Amino acid sequence: VRGAYPSINELINNLKRNANFSQYAALTCTDETSTILVTSYRQFYFKFFIQLLIRLEPDPEIAKTKFVAECRSYYSAYPSIITFLEDFEEYYLQTNVVFLYTTNNFLFHFINQALRNTNIRAILLCHFLIVDLFKELQNIYAQSIDIHDNPQSCCYYRGQRMSVDELEEMKLATGELILVKSFFSATTDLSVAETFAGFHGAKEKDRQLCILFKITVDSSVKHSTFAEVAARSSFKLEREVLFTVGSIFSVEDITYDMNKKVWVIRISLINENDQRLQDKCDYENWSTRSLALQISQVGQLIRNNRCHGIRESNFYYNHLLKELSLNNLCRSICYSDLGWNAYIQGDFTLALSSQQKALKICNTLEKNDEQNEIRSVIFNSLGVIHHSMHHYKQHSTITRSDRSEYDDKA
Repeated sequence: VRGAYPSINELINNLKRNANFSQYAALTCTDETSTILVTSYRQFYFKFFIQLLIRLEPDPEIAKTKFVAECRSYYSAYPSIITFLEDFEEYYLQTNVVFLYTTNNFLFHFINQALRNTNIRAILLCHFLIVDLFKELQNIYAQSIDIHDNPQSCCYYRGQRMSVDELEEMKLATGELILVKSFFSATTDLSVAETFAGFHGAKEKDRQLCILFKITVDSSVKHSTFAEVAARSSFKLEREVLFTVGSIFSVEDITYDMNKKVWVIRISLINENDQRLQDKCDYENWSTRSLALQISQVGQLIRNNRCHGIRESNFYYNHLLKELSLNNLCRSICYSDLGWNAYIQGDFTLALSSQQKALKICNTLEKNDEQNEIRSVIFNSLGVIHHSMHHYKQHSTITRSDRSEYDDKA
């Protein structure tokens, strides 16, 4: 029961608010799990998406205000959440984000649910929180860098329950790379991890197994993707270690401990310069691309993902245009990609107007290699659209080496 309403109008208004917020709550993909086996470029898109969000910092106050407003509207029938949101709105600071996250409250569950379900809209709604958490982990790591200068490897532990199906998928990943889709908690204390694993064997009812991760981090390699956060955690005795969303691990082996009746999964945190990433995902090429081209690449990967498609790709581009202060080159590529999405859907008129808007913005920019590359993308799209609309004269003009005539009309 969400609530009781004294009139039909209030009920209708509440249903409208819920419908608006459902874009964040309902868009999930049922076969997504908390990890992704990295075997191809497309499966790496989630890390590209998260890394792009880190580069595209939102205005913290505007983002916080929107987050609170959306959540307050949807959770209006839950007094405890409303109270949390009121305190959050008044007192939240980036410097206390780790403490808030480790408190196991509404914020913790919202962020992790959004990330684990790869809910594009919910992730964009809590974009500022993801950025703040990432920055704080970097800050904590930098302050403790001397600890990690030890040439020996560090070992951390994580205890959890896991379904039989999830374990079987993990077994298939032995010797491969996995990407973690949420902030990944571990501990320096083995006994704490064993408590979280619950050393009581499998539950027949829900088929949940006891799992103990043993996580190796090579201290001779500099990492910025994790930090020991016990000093800032709300549960200091847990001696928590937090790995950032998008961390990549190598699955070394999986064994069963007969004495403790627990599955032991040994994984190692890998460096982003690891050759296996280059072989599977061409990561180096991605990391050297311009911001505009990274925006375009992520939007295309979202569009081509079966769980998201054009609808979520459009939401992503429109969100960037509306909510973030993008430079004109980035705005140009967003409109161009929106135009191509419209073309795929058969809306040639919208496709044409979007590409022309993109070209108009692009033509105001200083000419350089990047601007020329974006212009080429726009003109290629315009050529296809005009041909599909039987505008053969315009198509002929675009396909010439001298496109100044079309530029003048744009």
